[in-house]
Amino acid sequence: MRDAYPDLMKNAVEKTVIKDVSQQKEELKVQLQAQQQNTASPLAVIVDNDKHLHCFFCPECHPAPHERIIAKSTKDGIKIHAVSCKALKTISLDSLLEAHWQGDEASQYRFSMKVKFNPRELTIVDFLQSFAQFNIQLLEMSIKNTELTGVEVDFSLHLDNPAKASFLLKDLKKFSTSLEILRKQLS
Repeated sequence: MRDAYPDLMKNAVEKTVIKDVSQQKEELKVQLQAQQQNTASPLAVIVDNDKHLHCFFCPECHPAPHERIIAKSTKDGIKIHAVSCKALKTISLDSLLEAHWQGDEASQYRFSMKVKFNPRELTIVDFLQSFAQFNIQLLEMSIKNTELTGVEVDFSLHLDNPAKASFLLKDLKKFSTSLEILRKQLS
């Protein structure tokens, strides 16, 4: 029979091999999915209290596990940066989100800004009210009074979410006629 129908036997063997490989492939997929569900990856990133599996890491800073991180919302998805990343210096504060490694505490951020204002039109109390509105804690404040330029104040603030820096700056725009922001830095 083999001699009479060699092509028939060849087809039967090929179908069996293909079927076996496909079956093994499916079994491996099921095993891999089960492993992923049962093991929490130590490299998972939590962004604004949600676990993000589809984020990518900044190629410039390559954040290491357990390093302080921050997330940036981009058109391509969520990009994770080390807080010390140089690329963050040019990024708008509007797109930043709190991020931390799974198993680590939520990140805390320090926002420093230096402002100059006319004390006849604006007071320190106005700033404190803005901080309170966004539940921002004042860590340090340094005041320099100059007769020619008005008052210069360095604020150091504690943020639980970097987006609050953006909200604060937008709120301070209501004082734009008497306020100049000289410096702002998130760390």
